[in-house]
Amino acid sequence: MMDIYYVDCWTSGNPGPGGWQTLLFDKVVDYKNYDDPHSNNFYELSAIHNGCFLASKSQNKASIYSDSRVAIGWCFRDPKSWVLNRSELMMIISDIRTILKQNRNRIRIEFWNTRRRGENPADFGRKNRSGAQWISMPAIRDITPKEKLPENTDDFKKAESHIG
Repeated sequence: MMDIYYVDCWTSGNPGPGGWQTLLFDKVVDYKNYDDPHSNNFYELSAIHNGCFLASKSQNKASIYSDSRVAIGWCFRDPKSWVLNRSELMMIISDIRTILKQNRNRIRIEFWNTRRRGENPADFGRKNRSGAQWISMPAIRDITPKEKLPENTDDFKKAESHIG
């Protein structure tokens, strides 16, 4: 069985307080709010980290979908520059890389292309909705756990090809 995780974040200002949520198929499995001011990309990375952590606790194969090219890139390449919390970002990135290496053929991170697929099911920032509350909206209705999701996207290679 393949588990499909959708992750996304929100911030109030950039940097600002924020949070993220993780959906497993169409159910919210984790949701966090923080008062600490961080960048949007920090919270996107934290959402991916949480998806990796949850997927590592299951025995199933898993795809973790994020709509953040920056955060996905940080998982596999060193960022060119950071403004906030460099050491905290490095710890999160290191943990994500460790989880992916330990689960090399089981967990992958993939880019969710909103132009081609509509909003990420976990999105709730721009729409002021919680992902689980609007999962049945028409733009999302076609995405079901039984649907065969692509092994790769045109926009981002599978995580396995980036891990040494």
